[in-house]
Amino acid sequence: MKAVMTALKFLCLMLIGVGGLAAAQDTSDSLRPASRTAEGTYLAGSADAPVKLVEYVSYTCPYCAIYEEVAVDGRAQRYLRSGILNVEIHHVILDPVDLATALLARCGEAGDFFRRHHAFMERQAVTLSSITPALKQSWTDGTVTERVQRIAADTGLLEFAATLGIDKVAATRCLTDTKEVALLERLAEVRDAGNGLELTPSFVLNGKVLADIHTWAGVRMNLDQALSHAN
Repeated sequence: MKAVMTALKFLCLMLIGVGGLAAAQDTSDSLRPASRTAEGTYLAGSADAPVKLVEYVSYTCPYCAIYEEVAVDGRAQRYLRSGILNVEIHHVILDPVDLATALLARCGEAGDFFRRHHAFMERQAVTLSSITPALKQSWTDGTVTERVQRIAADTGLLEFAATLGIDKVAATRCLTDTKEVALLERLAEVRDAGNGLELTPSFVLNGKVLADIHTWAGVRMNLDQALSHAN
């Protein structure tokens, strides 16, 4: 798995270049402030923007991490800053590691969500490469909240969260929030609805599923078309 993730990370760097990665890291801050919707998703940009993009993503999906690295710079500079686009993050939970990461990414002020979101996506290869068969076996016992606490500690997510301003007390509170776990489980049910959102990342633009579109290049093409009609 480590070799696969390393290769995927290399592909991501080839796609955007070292300079692009640095720009993406800086640009993530321009996605603030964000807001939390009534459904429990997170939104950047004006709620009144004429073009609305929903991203269905997972923290353990390699293609989601690649998408985030490639998209974050252009998404903010070309679209969000102009006020013509808003972006909504809809979590799709694929596995317990994904759940632990999502709980931590959602831990803290809603306005700072996109910075945490980008940071956890960027760390994905490190998180996944830390997983061993023995660790996976040790995570099969206990309640969901007990398991995600062990996962966060064993994979270094807990320590990493502290660098984002989430101390151990706050992290523990978020990892043991059963209401938030249930909310994420409900959000994840979209994958089983037979609506074309089974793969991650997937996208909905102005209420329409972008069928067979799973990259920033495809999303950008559709965004430009939508913006041409909105102007």
